[in-house]
Amino acid sequence: MQDGQSDKTPLHYAIGKLDVDLVRLLLQLAATSGGVVKPQSSSNRCVSMAVAMLSARTGTGNAALHLAVSVQHMSPSEQKQLIQLLLSRGADPSARNTDGQLPREMTNNEEVLRSCSQLML
Repeated sequence: MQDGQSDKTPLHYAIGKLDVDLVRLLLQLAATSGGVVKPQSSSNRCVSMAVAMLSARTGTGNAALHLAVSVQHMSPSEQKQLIQLLLSRGADPSARNTDGQLPREMTNNEEVLRSCSQLML
């Protein structure tokens, strides 16, 4: 369920809107739907809707965690809450985007890096 022009999912849009409650709701709905999907990869494995949503990439290869780390205009405590939420639901901190960047490499904000460093080792 991705936007045809930007390859963004509803989860990506919720992160862009800095709406932690909507992110939580989308992940809860995906987790409780019981649905499984076949991801767009070479793997034939089916995954849960929530994992597929967390793993979906934008046109530049950014997953939800990349976007959460790189958001601006959000308090560090809210951003840490968002990042913790994504990680607790299975976001992969070792996923690289098309530029080869890890999520933690998507920000220069020292406060965000300090508050989240232990979360994304």
